[in-house]
Amino acid sequence: MQPNTKKTLIIISLILVTATAFFILEQDDNQYLQNDCDTEDTHSEICPIDDMTLDKIDSFETCAAAGNPIMESYPRQCRAGDQTYVDDISVKCTAEQRDVDACITLYEPVCATVNIQCITAPCNPIKETFSNSCFACRNPLVESYVPGEC
Repeated sequence: MQPNTKKTLIIISLILVTATAFFILEQDDNQYLQNDCDTEDTHSEICPIDDMTLDKIDSFETCAAAGNPIMESYPRQCRAGDQTYVDDISVKCTAEQRDVDACITLYEPVCATVNIQCITAPCNPIKETFSNSCFACRNPLVESYVPGEC
């Protein structure tokens, strides 16, 4: 056998082995995509997004549970189809937080949602920065806050 013929046979064999391996791996991926996605444990399955699944998604939590990609942002965001859902990181003020006599003068700013009392309705709440969560929740018009400045 000539040296060029040997090299050609080796190259053809490598191409065939690579193509076969790729085909086998591709079949395994498709098998996972064909799983039944109507189970409650959606975290362990890879499910395709179809119109029926998109109709069930109405929040960040349902979007993430359906296995959609979660963006590394603050706050986190989940994308399903052409919709983006944002993780609700707001903290509601509790009765204990409201019923304090004094607040510590520690600067850990929070962005609070302050309900406005209007003469004509409707009035949208405004965002206001407080020096910390204690000062925010002492305000009776504050319903929730998120860490950081507005």
